[in-house]
Amino acid sequence: MKVIKYIGLGLITILVLVIIGGFFLPSTAKVERSIDIAKPQAELFNYLIDFDKFKEWSPWQDIDPATQYTFTGPEAGVGTKMSWSSEHPRVGKGSQEIVAVEGQEVIKIDLYFDGQYGGLVHYRLTQESADSTKMVWQYETDFGNNPFGRYIGLLIEGMLGPYYEVGLQKLKANMENSH
Repeated sequence: MKVIKYIGLGLITILVLVIIGGFFLPSTAKVERSIDIAKPQAELFNYLIDFDKFKEWSPWQDIDPATQYTFTGPEAGVGTKMSWSSEHPRVGKGSQEIVAVEGQEVIKIDLYFDGQYGGLVHYRLTQESADSTKMVWQYETDFGNNPFGRYIGLLIEGMLGPYYEVGLQKLKANMENSH
């Protein structure tokens, strides 16, 4: 009986240490990737603010081509919202909405997963030359006082970064191969 008691106390101690340790981890996480695309900034900007085009370069579209999309709000720009639903666990259900646009340089998007706020996405565009634009795709989130979320934050770079790389390569190919 004493062995069970010591095992129980040991497990509780480990759990408490894991929870306390979570508070010492960063409360925010950020993933960022960039690519140069041989298209003028205005053309790339107009493509990105139209969520109907997102599925053409989304890295998650390849995971589940049967994903269902719903679009609400204006056709493009602030207020445009795209919701998705997939049975595949790596795609799931969620939505994204353009919440701010700064000139043709920045598009800010609120991201939700299953109705829960998931973070802020930025598309940052910089005209490199007359026919070349640098695009930065950035995701950032704040876990606040959630110690378990902070542990997830340590994994986000490895989980999301490769998808961003694939998506940017698809975006580049789509844009540069269009007329």
